Amino acid sequence: MEKVVLTRGRYEDNFILNFLTMEVLRSITICCHKGEYRFYNENFKGLVKNIKEYEGDNVAAARQWVIEDSKEDKILFIEDNISLFVRGVHPRFGDKNSSELYKLDDTRFNENDINKYMYKLFDKIESKLSLDDFAIVGISARGGNNNVKEEFTENSRLYGFWAVDKKKYNKIKENIDDVKYREDFYIMLCFIKNVYKIGIFYDYCFDKIGGVNTKGGCSEYRKQEETNKNALFLSNKFKPFVSTSINEKKTWNGYTGAIIDVKVQWKKMYNYYKGIRDSLTLF
Repeated sequence: MEKVVLTRGRYEDNFILNFLTMEVLRSITICCHKGEYRFYNENFKGLVKNIKEYEGDNVAAARQWVIEDSKEDKILFIEDNISLFVRGVHPRFGDKNSSELYKLDDTRFNENDINKYMYKLFDKIESKLSLDDFAIVGISARGGNNNVKEEFTENSRLYGFWAVDKKKYNKIKENIDDVKYREDFYIMLCFIKNVYKIGIFYDYCFDKIGGVNTKGGCSEYRKQEETNKNALFLSNKFKPFVSTSINEKKTWNGYTGAIIDVKVQWKKMYNYYKGIRDSLTLF
């Protein structure tokens, strides 16, 4: 499984590259925006597995480039502005609540333990993706993690740290860069429509460093009219399982007035298309 840190505009403060241990870093491929290769080559050459400059002007196009470029059957996308946590399920945590989260850094763990947790996570993701019915597998966001007691669930919102099975991706005849925004929503909805599952591990999670207005990433090119049109496109293509709502509270830089958000009925959508497929197999 190729492990890719996709990055743009954060070369001076790339949090995840400084967060990962040296051993884990050696398994990472940095895919950076055009014009940033020189910096990463000067500062990370020999520390990471590979450094590449992707083609494309947005995150969706970058992901598509990575998928086409990779020689691996499975690709893990890791955002550049996150930290990672593990649930308190290790004996060292004693009688702590099993949903309590611990950052995978040297405040609690030694480097050897961190490496073991990270490679265990990589193995869990890759093993789940090897099953016929899972196309994308990742980990939970920190927000809301403690509301889910299970270590693993299916078919709900996933972003930030997720892997895709390239063979299954090629089977569905959809491209992640068919859209400019919410490309993760889009491709996961396409998979569900083709009766593939999305898997989420909750015994690990990530936390974003900074908010939606943090320098870099899609904040470099995001436009209100375009993101609103994208929300309407998704609701039309995947109705009735995707609907829109007006969000008055979001404060994205350069945005004025209401933002159109999307709401997805992930499990209901999967069960609907699975029901259709199962009914067809009866004849």
